[in-house]
Amino acid sequence: MKKQNYRIIENDDEINLQVLFGTLWTDRRRIVFISIFITIIGIVYSLMLTPLYKSTITMYPSSQESGGQLGKLQGMASSLGFNVGNSEPSFHILDIVNSRRIKRKLIYNEWSTNSFKSNVNLIKYWGIDDSIKKNIFNPIGHLKRYFFSSKEISKSVLLKTMEISALNKLNSRIDVKKSKTGLITINVLMEEADLSSDIANFMYPLIVDFAIESHAKQARLNREFIDDRQAQIKSELKVAEERLKDFLERNRNILESPNL
Repeated sequence: MKKQNYRIIENDDEINLQVLFGTLWTDRRRIVFISIFITIIGIVYSLMLTPLYKSTITMYPSSQESGGQLGKLQGMASSLGFNVGNSEPSFHILDIVNSRRIKRKLIYNEWSTNSFKSNVNLIKYWGIDDSIKKNIFNPIGHLKRYFFSSKEISKSVLLKTMEISALNKLNSRIDVKKSKTGLITINVLMEEADLSSDIANFMYPLIVDFAIESHAKQARLNREFIDDRQAQIKSELKVAEERLKDFLERNRNILESPNL
């Protein structure tokens, strides 16, 4: 029967529209039911889904950001014959944004929100502390309390669990992209528009401070290396001068000989 319908629909490589519409009209109830069902699922999902607001900041790293004192120290070291590496930074903004240090500061910072009267951190805002505490009353929580009877250990494990949960959620809310021209785009998604904007604006000085601190640390290490090498070279030079002086003292008569 299927082969016969197939041949009727495809007659000389042409579709018989009359037969096609007849087939659709025969299954009209099923088609309408499936369409209504999918529409209802989409509406329910959209109503249950929490809307997220996006804030975006852009950064363009300067090629001169690794200059200044760090570049002078590296030039000084090169003039002494030592290779301390190039002047390019040993980190990238993408790594800074995705670092645990930056995201921990975002999590534990006290934010002003519409959901709470007082400022709260993201762990409290997302209700992670309440959900984690509820899980303590499950069988796994009882086993943990049995093996870890110490309150301090239980508290530290609880705090660490909440922090990890908040970090995982924050990772899904922050997106970092780098264009071919080097422009860094950071997108932040949050449940409130003002909160999303506050977090995005708060990230910029954190990134700048991290970069400045890293440059200062690298400059300090290079300066210490150069100072050590200078001290070593001065010591070696002093030893060489003493040896030359002793040589001239021992061979003074030979140098003043008429035969020379």
